[in-house]
Amino acid sequence: MTLVSLEEIKKSVPNVYEAVMIAAREARRINAERLAEKAQFIEEEEPVQEQNLLGEHEQTEVKEVEEKVTVAALKRLAEGKVGFSFTSDED
Repeated sequence: MTLVSLEEIKKSVPNVYEAVMIAAREARRINAERLAEKAQFIEEEEPVQEQNLLGEHEQTEVKEVEEKVTVAALKRLAEGKVGFSFTSDED
C-alpha cells in the first residue's frame, strides 16, 4: 500500500481542510461505485461450490483485496484526477 504525502495533495489543493472535504466526497463516490459493481456481480454470478472431505458441497466466496476508498480518493486528488469547484453562499 502506498501512502500519499501531504505535499503531493497540497500541489492540487493548497488548503488542507478543503482537500479533506474533496477527498471525503470522492471516497464516498468511489465506495458507491464499488457497491454498485458488487451488487451487479452478485446478480450475474452463481456461487462457486466445492466438495469438502465428507463429499458435501460448500459455497465459497472469492474475495479480492481492494485498495481502501480513502487511499484511492487521496491518490486521485494528488494526481489531479478529481475535479472540484467552490460556490459562494452569497447570491
